[in-house]
Amino acid sequence: KTEVWMVPSRDGKKIPVSLVYADSIKKPFSNRSFLIEGYGNSGASNDLYFNPQFLPWLNRGGIYAYAHVRGGGELGDDWYKDGQYPHKMNSINDMVDVADFLMSNNYAKPGGIVVMGGSAGSFLVGNSLNQRPDLFAGGIFLAGLPDLALHTDAAGAREEKSVGPKNTPEGFRSNYAISAIHHIPTGKSLPGLLIVHGATDYILSLSPVARYAARYQDSQAGHRPVLFRVQWEGGHLGGAGEIFDILRFALWQTGDPEFQPKE
Repeated sequence: KTEVWMVPSRDGKKIPVSLVYADSIKKPFSNRSFLIEGYGNSGASNDLYFNPQFLPWLNRGGIYAYAHVRGGGELGDDWYKDGQYPHKMNSINDMVDVADFLMSNNYAKPGGIVVMGGSAGSFLVGNSLNQRPDLFAGGIFLAGLPDLALHTDAAGAREEKSVGPKNTPEGFRSNYAISAIHHIPTGKSLPGLLIVHGATDYILSLSPVARYAARYQDSQAGHRPVLFRVQWEGGHLGGAGEIFDILRFALWQTGDPEFQPKE
């Protein structure tokens, strides 16, 4: 089944969230596991379609949610502009507010939310985990950009529209604010993190992601895992077997008993 909720954000905007779940799940939702994905960049709109890759998640009682955060084009030009420079933080705040809504209303179980995003959608993942580590069991950071402040590659010019230019004080501050690597909390129990990157990605370099994995591992004061998977023959759109690792990790972190480490 599918439906769309309008979830309130901290500044009063209503964020569309598309939900997909198995017929067997009865409403109202209570104490479910949620895999929340988002992008919110460059005016892109995401129309949901039947994707059999997520059936293992749905068949095990998980709910897939796509948060149409600001920066996307789902609600028109104003929605897009309100999630781009100088308002890019709205995209991240929207994702956090969706997770907070699910947890505060007991739709999600404690330790039951995993956030996922790829490419520019990785802004949502890294920064959501930094902003509210208490909300998330884990994050899935795919082909991401963890360091906009100190690294420029093929995506740099394109992303100026969304995060701002590096050669102005205001623009640099925006790039720095959205660079997840520079804002990882220290001395705290952090959510689990699965970082996946293709070694042949022609848009985004591997080295900043490797630095991000090491920094997050070093900052982790809790017990949750921080894993870095390199797809040696994978590009920007991923590689073989990626979805299986994503789902295994999400089921592990949200407590599915069949995916816990064996003693």
